[in-house]
Amino acid sequence: MSWATRWVLLAAGLFPLLVSLRCADAKDTATTGQCGPRPSRTYPASVGMHAGPAGRPASGSAHYVSAGTHRPRYVPQDKIRIVDGDTFRNGRERVRIIGYDAPEMSQPRGPAAKVRLTQLMRGGSVTMLRHGKDKYGRTLAFVYADGKNVAEIMKSEGFVK
Repeated sequence: MSWATRWVLLAAGLFPLLVSLRCADAKDTATTGQCGPRPSRTYPASVGMHAGPAGRPASGSAHYVSAGTHRPRYVPQDKIRIVDGDTFRNGRERVRIIGYDAPEMSQPRGPAAKVRLTQLMRGGSVTMLRHGKDKYGRTLAFVYADGKNVAEIMKSEGFVK
């Protein structure tokens, strides 16, 4: 089966059909004993991602991300410039943090959200997991400071609209 056919089936929500076709295509199932989707990898707890049973988020964890083309990336401190309470620059790249919507700079608590985000981002190692772009061309990413989810910290401290 071609990769194009697989992508069409996946996009159409026909994943079970894709699995059954993969089993029919598999020539080595007799030797390996495996058929169906490959098990997902999860990122280690040091990046703040946890998987529970059957690939579902563990209780209390914020996100489950299976390994694919997206990999956690370290962000050098000297490249970080905070724009507002939920956006920063990584060199020339604008990054919007996924998971919360902070007040704008002209709104109440907007400047305080920017100060708190600056404290979190300057407090230790920063890791981000890119997840596409938004309609403004900003990179969307899950961001972790010292292995803690920045969005969860900002939400718990009340820096949301």
